[in-house]
Amino acid sequence: MLRKRIMFVLVTLLSIGIFAENIEVLSVSKHHALVKTGSIYHRLSVRQSGSDTVVVDTLFYYQPPRSNADYDDFLANYQSAGDTCINWFTLLAPGKVTKLMMQNSSSGKADWMVWAPAIDNGIYKFPGETGVIQLVPEEANAHYCTKLNESQQTMDSLLWNTYDLALEKGASVIEMDSSQLDFWVGYRLDDTGNPKIWQDGVYHYPWSEGDCRSFTTLQSQSSGKWYRNVQPGTDHWVAHMMQVEVVYNTIPPIISDLPDLCDTFSETRTIRAEVVELEGNGFDVYLTSKIGSTGSRDTLDMSYDGDNYFRANLDYSYGDTLYYYVWAKDSTGMLQSSEEKSFVCVEPPPDAHILLIDDSPLKTGDLYCTALDRRGFEYFFWNVKEHNGIDTTVILYDEFLTLILLDGESMILPVTAVNEQDIYQIAAFLDHGGNLLLVDMDYLYRWDLDGTGRFKAGDFAFDYLGIEDFTSDPDDDYNIENGGIADTSMVSVPGNPITSEFGADSIAYGPIIYQVNDSTIGNWADYIEPSNDAYSILTGRDSDNGMAVCIDTANHRTATFLFPIELASDTAEFFSLLDSTLSWLNENTTRLDTTINLIGSAEQQNIPAAFRLNQNYPNPFNPATTLSFELLSKEKITLTIYDVLGNQIDEIVDQEMKPGVYTFFWTAETNNGEMLPSGIYFYRLKTNSKNATGKMVLLR
Repeated sequence: MLRKRIMFVLVTLLSIGIFAENIEVLSVSKHHALVKTGSIYHRLSVRQSGSDTVVVDTLFYYQPPRSNADYDDFLANYQSAGDTCINWFTLLAPGKVTKLMMQNSSSGKADWMVWAPAIDNGIYKFPGETGVIQLVPEEANAHYCTKLNESQQTMDSLLWNTYDLALEKGASVIEMDSSQLDFWVGYRLDDTGNPKIWQDGVYHYPWSEGDCRSFTTLQSQSSGKWYRNVQPGTDHWVAHMMQVEVVYNTIPPIISDLPDLCDTFSETRTIRAEVVELEGNGFDVYLTSKIGSTGSRDTLDMSYDGDNYFRANLDYSYGDTLYYYVWAKDSTGMLQSSEEKSFVCVEPPPDAHILLIDDSPLKTGDLYCTALDRRGFEYFFWNVKEHNGIDTTVILYDEFLTLILLDGESMILPVTAVNEQDIYQIAAFLDHGGNLLLVDMDYLYRWDLDGTGRFKAGDFAFDYLGIEDFTSDPDDDYNIENGGIADTSMVSVPGNPITSEFGADSIAYGPIIYQVNDSTIGNWADYIEPSNDAYSILTGRDSDNGMAVCIDTANHRTATFLFPIELASDTAEFFSLLDSTLSWLNENTTRLDTTINLIGSAEQQNIPAAFRLNQNYPNPFNPATTLSFELLSKEKITLTIYDVLGNQIDEIVDQEMKPGVYTFFWTAETNNGEMLPSGIYFYRLKTNSKNATGKMVLLR
């Protein structure tokens, strides 16, 4: 079964307080479930205990070994007599701790202990601190643990040294109330420094599995100090092979797969949630929502939708913030409520034709906003993190003609299999005449592409981006520890339609400063080469490898830069490259023409309201500047450069052009390629019926 993330909040009609905890439901069958709260697994099963039905929970947070080779005993090198190994566990509800289990790399007597609470009033506390109580009676016998016999161990049925609290002399089952849901379980090594414990030998990554809950004291290194059980030389933790059995008298229905929805353009949504009742009791499911944090609550019955799923519809209006949660009540009166979640119904922009999507970890979207504001472009900025994601109602909004995508962890753009990877329907946007500018230094790496490779027809990167050969995260200095030096300057490829105006002998683009504020970017640009139908835009000056590709198809135009173009040391260069890229993209009028036919209003399209020649930028300049103009109708135009004596210096455009916004990059040189001297120059835009002139200053 697919993993599902939810927030687990248990509440009973007896007002037992249970705090919220992240949960994943990994698998569910009749009377059985495997769930995960944070980094802790819960193997749940319904059993008969005499005349009563109970829920047995086996708690662990190791990754089950796939073979005997997965076991790790590195901690044995550091443990000595009197050391203590502990795990921090969290219950789903009040219950009884019945069994303590571990796997050992050596034999010896273990003094088992249970301490609670591990969290007191939100404060994290270790055993031995004030208020943390030892719950195993002092008179309880030490438990002799045998060394794990690996030859008898099977991966389907793990062997354990088990301390049964109901059977051990002097011990007893430990009742845990609602104030003791977080507790420590551990044991103290005997005078010989045994029994030593196995670890699972598997790296656990905090960013995906949470913080380490495995600790030990190392008397040989620093008496009485607690150490995280991390793999030497890394920040990744490995877990003690230890687990606990707990019996609950009953648990509420389990709510899973409740959507954590992003903001949207849509004014209606269907909320679906899976609800599982392991004990077989009847139950009802409800959706409670409100508009605004102080709005009145409205509760709807959720209808059964098959396969344990329930659904209900929410309607709202633009500007509303919707708060919602799902709750279920079974026939015994047990009740569970999910965490309250929220999303905003964002009003679509009526005049913006560019959608700027910032999902980049570099957080440089504001630099693009500055560049677009400078040119007066109407655009809509969507910060993926601030909006808790993005949905297709935003991407497929009719008014958007061009996407500027600063891709990131959401992996909005597919790379190979469109059907499986394109959950945001980028291909549909492009197939209907949309345009795309992608800037992402980790586009290939995030899709687990490493080293060199080649895309083929049918792959998204080949069909829609025009990329054929690639090298993901190239180690261009051949020093693995340094991880590459990265090309910092890019050279324009002659004949490409975006930067060809720079000229084959132009200065390189850059240098790129691989740094944001005070943080150096620990990465380097990928190499990409175009397919036969595409163009290489820029190559690395040092490596001579491709860094950017563009393609013009029957339906769409895309430009891909796999390095951060916004981090050019000269901001004017970034402005110029962005201008020329958008100018080329917006020459694709497939989507524009289709939209005009549907709506019939030029005012709603990316068509200027008037004929306009804009001021060049930068001004003064050296040695290059950007010239831009806007056309209201299809006309034959010329754009020429003159000196102060009226002599024509250069002709930039002489052709018929469609309505739209155009940008051209001009280097101050004559038609013969001679560099022009400092001075005042004029640029003139002329049509059949109108003309306009601007003045610019060249300072060398």
